[in-house]
Amino acid sequence: MFQIAIMILMVSLGSGYMLMQVQQESELVAKADADISASNFLQYREAVVAYVAANPSATGTIADASLTWEPGYVRDARWTNEITGGQLYTYSGGAVEQRAAQRVYERAGRPVTIGIKSGTNPLAGDGSLIAASLPGTIPDGALVYFGK
Repeated sequence: MFQIAIMILMVSLGSGYMLMQVQQESELVAKADADISASNFLQYREAVVAYVAANPSATGTIADASLTWEPGYVRDARWTNEITGGQLYTYSGGAVEQRAAQRVYERAGRPVTIGIKSGTNPLAGDGSLIAASLPGTIPDGALVYFGK
């Protein structure tokens, strides 16, 4: 009987340890995914900014065929761009994970020109509301990086 109790205790401890490992690994995967998304978004934006610098009169959406990608870049279809009134907006076509938006904000140096669109104003990564009118084509919940 004593051996059964010890065996049940060992199985319980082993299961608890395994559960903790799975949770830690899931957290690492989520962090890595957010970092990859942020890197991909910023590389996309760099390509758009380079195009706009070479073509200052560009307006509307810059097509992918006009952009020059860094070697090894794999295009993420969530990202798009728009130039309206001389202002460049690089944004996601829909809501992104909060962790990915936070990583974009951090990796870009924490500018107030990055945020999540909420109504007509984006909420900056630091939590402050910035007064910038955004095009209606940018959906609510989208990650937005505006300016050149």
